[in-house]
Amino acid sequence: MHDALFGWESALDEYSLGAIAGKAGVDPAALKSCLESGRAARLVRQDYLDGLRAGVDGTPAFFINGILLSGAQPAEAFSEVIDSELKRLGISLAAEDSARPASGH
Repeated sequence: MHDALFGWESALDEYSLGAIAGKAGVDPAALKSCLESGRAARLVRQDYLDGLRAGVDGTPAFFINGILLSGAQPAEAFSEVIDSELKRLGISLAAEDSARPASGH
């Protein structure tokens, strides 16, 4: 269902949810019961508010040691943050560094 919803982001009204659920193999009656009960609404709302408080304003959003990377990012962006954090914490990847070929030789 998760994957199916991302394919239909612009059509997430109640009618469309039922159709998407059916195509994804979810029991439409169970979905309707869940939506009408509001059981998950409180949890979803709390997650949404927690995200806003943390600075998340879209998806995807990633946190590395509390540092927000927002939106689709290249692998280099993750590497930069991780390397910076390792350096800040005084953690050396010496074994990995010694396995790298020397540059310029």
